[in-house]
Amino acid sequence: MKDTIAISLKKGILTPSIDRITVRSMQGMIAVVIGTAGIVLDTSSAHGAGFALIKLANESLPGDLVVIKVNGIDIEMLAPQAKQVGAALLRKADAADDWQLENPKMRIAT
Repeated sequence: MKDTIAISLKKGILTPSIDRITVRSMQGMIAVVIGTAGIVLDTSSAHGAGFALIKLANESLPGDLVVIKVNGIDIEMLAPQAKQVGAALLRKADAADDWQLENPKMRIAT
């Protein structure tokens, strides 16, 4: 199965999730883990996902939820939380870019 990540808006009532979202930078790549599902992104994909989360959070209206779906697992969040996750993705993508510049021969091929 191919790894997938999708970000969207939906109307509804927030159903709190017990899954934790973790964003980590490792050797020039970014790992996003939601509960037991995870995905490894290159820097451009992580930047795009982070930007999309922040953009949708800013465009959301009262009653809208931002949904991030990683490998079939949906996490619904309010706009402030989506902005935090989006900002984390952007920060980690920046750190991964810096790592790639400092270690050009150790870059993981994608």
